[in-house]
Amino acid sequence: DADGNGIINVLELGDQSWEDNRLEIFECSFCGLSGPLPLSIGELDSLWYLNLKSNDFTGNIPANLSSTFLQYFKCANNSFSGELPESLSELNLISLSIYNNQFIGEIPESYSNWQNLQEFNISQNYFNGEFPVWLGSIPTLSFVSTYDNLFTGSKQNILHLLDNPCFEFLRHDITFPLFVEVDEIYNFACPASPVHYQYDPVQTTKTSVHGSINMLGLAKRT
Repeated sequence: DADGNGIINVLELGDQSWEDNRLEIFECSFCGLSGPLPLSIGELDSLWYLNLKSNDFTGNIPANLSSTFLQYFKCANNSFSGELPESLSELNLISLSIYNNQFIGEIPESYSNWQNLQEFNISQNYFNGEFPVWLGSIPTLSFVSTYDNLFTGSKQNILHLLDNPCFEFLRHDITFPLFVEVDEIYNFACPASPVHYQYDPVQTTKTSVHGSINMLGLAKRT
C-alpha cells in the first residue's frame, strides 16, 4: 500500500517477484509509477483488489489478469492503451474504473458475464462501436459512466425495441429542457469524436453544459 505517500520522483514498477503469489490487495494510486504493467502481476492468483489510479502507466492491460481473483480493477488517470482483453470476461468483476486513458476498440460483449458488476466507468477513452446494451441485463449495476467516448449508433440498433410497450423513443435536443416523468436518468449526450465536436465547438459546449443543467433540472422535477 503506497497510496498517497507523497513520492515525487517517477518510479518504475519493473518486473516484480511476488512472494508465494499471496498478494491480495495492491493499492498504489498517486505514486508516480510509470511504464507497462508487468506480466508477473497476472501470476497473483489471490489478487482481488487492484488500484493503480493516477499514475503514468502505459501499454496494454495484460491478458493474464484473468488468471487472478480480481474483483475490483481501478486504473483511471493513466496512459494505458490498446483494446481491452476479452479474457477479462473470465473474471467476476464488481468494479471496473478505467476512465481517462487511451483505450480503443469495442467493449467485448463477453463482459456481460460480469453479473455481479456494480460500477462500470469507461469514460474519456477512445472506444467505438455500439453502446454495450448488455449492461441493462446486470441486476447489481448501480453506476455507469461512458461519456466522452467514440460510441456510434443509429435508430436501426433499437428497432427490435420499438414494439415493446415498456420502451419509448423520443428525439430531443438536450440543450433544451425536457419535461417527462422518469425514474432514472443516464446522460450520454455529446458529439462522438474530435471530428464531430470540433466541427461545431459552440454546440458541443451547449450539449455538455446546458445539457447537464437541463438533466439536473429534470432530476429535480421528477
